[in-house]
Amino acid sequence: MVGTYQQGILIAGRRNSYTITVPSDGFVSIYNDSAFDSYGRLYDGDELLAEDDDANGDEDFYLYAFLEAGTYTLEVSAYDDYECGYYELFYSFTEGAVGDFDEITLNTYVIDSMRENEIDIFELVITEGVTVDIYSVSGYDLYAEIYTINDVLVEYNDDGGSGSNFLFDNLYLEAGTYYIYVEEYFSSPVDYYELHVYTVIGAIPPEEPVEMYFNSSVTGTL
Repeated sequence: MVGTYQQGILIAGRRNSYTITVPSDGFVSIYNDSAFDSYGRLYDGDELLAEDDDANGDEDFYLYAFLEAGTYTLEVSAYDDYECGYYELFYSFTEGAVGDFDEITLNTYVIDSMRENEIDIFELVITEGVTVDIYSVSGYDLYAEIYTINDVLVEYNDDGGSGSNFLFDNLYLEAGTYYIYVEEYFSSPVDYYELHVYTVIGAIPPEEPVEMYFNSSVTGTL
């Protein structure tokens, strides 16, 4: 895959493959823009590193991963074999390294720092569905991304909090393991910041969607 932009046409039932050469250790972002329900997979040889379906919105995939220098394969397909069409593929690379890899639990905060071109990753384990506020406190321009254990992007925020800090406000998370990626917008060193994760008291979890059929009825309350 050459450059940061690629156009393609997917034939129904096919999978298009691209070779991605990562020049040095860093973070790769790949997303698709199409009129069909696209699906992306990233491989290191035969090993599946990441896959996604709809994280870019409008039924398109978004992949984000830390990769060591080397050659990788991106596979573009449709979620259903009968779908096909024109698509645009976007790729970006940021040189850097994984800094701290720590755990954080509900209703706590951690204090940390980052070197230049570094990303800190925090593991958050949720035992049952809960609504949370996740935010940073610092004098820097911090942003964050939250991923599932399968590298699916849950949410992104850049300046939603005070100053230039991030804030995930009233974010509902189902039971599972999540990873919070914390970065400085200009890849500058950060000598001090706080990451807070707190339960929102009294929050009402979203209801499961109810299927409706012709000539049927459902009941509910508002």
